[in-house]
Amino acid sequence: MSAKQGVGIEYSESSLNFIKASFSNDSFTLQQAIQFPLPGMVDENLSENTALRLKQFLKTKEVKISQAVVGITGENMNHRYLKVPPASNAWRMSKIAEISCQEMAEQTSSRLAFDYMPLNVFDPKSQEQVVLLSLAKNSFLNRLDIFFQQAGIKVQYYVPKPVALYHCFLKFSSLSQNEGTLYLVDVGRSDVFLSIIQNNELCFIRNLNIGKVTKEERDDNETISVEPGGLELVHFDLEDENDDNATVDGISAHLEKKQSYFQKIPDFLEASTKFAQVQLGFKTLKTEKVLLTGSDSLDGKLIQIIASRLECSTETLPIKKFSSGKNISFLQGKPEIYKVALGLASLQAQPESTAIRLVSQQKLARSLLFGKHFFEYAVVVILGLFLAFSTIYSFSGLYYYENQLSQLNKKYAQYENRSQSIKAIISENQEKQKRYEVLQKKIYPNKCLLELLSLLHKQVPPAMLLENVKFVSDKDFRILVKGVIEESEQDPYIVLKDFQEILREDSLIKKYEEKDPQLNPEDGRLSFEFALYFASSSELQKE
Repeated sequence: MSAKQGVGIEYSESSLNFIKASFSNDSFTLQQAIQFPLPGMVDENLSENTALRLKQFLKTKEVKISQAVVGITGENMNHRYLKVPPASNAWRMSKIAEISCQEMAEQTSSRLAFDYMPLNVFDPKSQEQVVLLSLAKNSFLNRLDIFFQQAGIKVQYYVPKPVALYHCFLKFSSLSQNEGTLYLVDVGRSDVFLSIIQNNELCFIRNLNIGKVTKEERDDNETISVEPGGLELVHFDLEDENDDNATVDGISAHLEKKQSYFQKIPDFLEASTKFAQVQLGFKTLKTEKVLLTGSDSLDGKLIQIIASRLECSTETLPIKKFSSGKNISFLQGKPEIYKVALGLASLQAQPESTAIRLVSQQKLARSLLFGKHFFEYAVVVILGLFLAFSTIYSFSGLYYYENQLSQLNKKYAQYENRSQSIKAIISENQEKQKRYEVLQKKIYPNKCLLELLSLLHKQVPPAMLLENVKFVSDKDFRILVKGVIEESEQDPYIVLKDFQEILREDSLIKKYEEKDPQLNPEDGRLSFEFALYFASSSELQKE
């Protein structure tokens, strides 16, 4: 099998990590591995000046990148876990993901890009399948697109960094055949994220907001650049620091801050474990091994703290040996900052792999037009066809309309006599129409409410108690319904779902909006609230 080339770029607030490599089933060839430091602020990181410096840097290092896959995480992203009925097809999953994305967009008042992937996880109680939904701010993806475009790089799509780290584990780790529960934790300078793997299957990811490392805490200013001929060390000053001014007190304060930073990581791992149990439906989730990557993953104190707190084996992510290829020794050394980029490069080289692929809404719209210039070409063709047909139609119809014009002039005299009577009839009809609309606006909302009450009286399940049915507005025909479902032999969520399906099937109801139901664990009562929007009488007549 011929080797395929892939380029992965890991974006963080402190740096860009590049990996360019070629992959096949039994070989791996590393072509370049380069880290480019960033100013440390999002506005400065994605500025045109930084993009031009990156472009010049890549040119100086003779790194040619036409297109790449970029890994992102942080405050501009969010991950949700949806439960879908067993054996749900891709179309149904996509619709559920789309609805959930719309709800998040309304809550955050921002446009979101999203993608999903089914996880090999089922709720032990309901056997519902769990789907991972990743959302990113569309404005953030647009800024990244513009930044990389200014740097001369085309981004195919964006991948959450925990997903990329999981694919690095599958492709490169010597433990990829291990059974049990593994935690992949990337500890970087600006973010920490987690991937939970059970029996080689990704079942949970999360961004850990522990707190950013300040500029004074950065202790590694070495940037590694790998060329086809071998290893080359390139040094860059990430900050303008004067080592001559360093004092014993300053070093001590730095170590204390770093120790405090490390102490937070086990706390967040334990909190993430509890969160994963709630989202995935597991009663217990026992950590058997923690594998670390990132700039601080080789720190012995961090490994000792995690191993002691979680009482499990902790080590850096080990890399397996390849039967053939170049620059293998680099992977088996200490390339901790490049493992996410390795996973991204592998995803680009092998696009058949399952992964989250985030694309901005603008880029997605352009891709639907089958090419960059398709829209322009289509407009030119349509205008040409319109011009040709309009010319033919004009000449063929000229003779016909001249004959018709003489006949119309004769009839015009007759119609002129009738115009006064027609105007009177039109005026009378308009007046009747206004009266009809006034009566309809008064009668129709009451009719809607009565029909809803009749429907609720017939269809409300025995376990359901309606506390409030309120007609809110006759402008948009909206009615609020509140109630509770008592715990019985049937799951209250199933009772609510069946009742909702009955309401949606009613032709009178145009729109259905629901708030998330709340289950009271003390008495087992499920509280729910939803709004029904009725179709106006004119809409019903059209149907």
